[in-house]
Amino acid sequence: AIEVEYDYNWKEAIGQSLHYAETTKKNPAILFIKRKSSKKNYFQEMMSTINAFNLPIHVEIIFE
Repeated sequence: AIEVEYDYNWKEAIGQSLHYAETTKKNPAILFIKRKSSKKNYFQEMMSTINAFNLPIHVEIIFE
């Protein structure tokens, strides 16, 4: 159950990946697309949230 999302939508990616995993009975995952134009470290924000709540989400990152 993989959610593909641009970096600035990381909050939606967490919720969607968990929802898809529950619906399909598969493991949650996020394919995180880092934009060249990003000024903020969205990846760090997302990983801090995932780790703080010990969420079982697998994350892969690709660059735009």
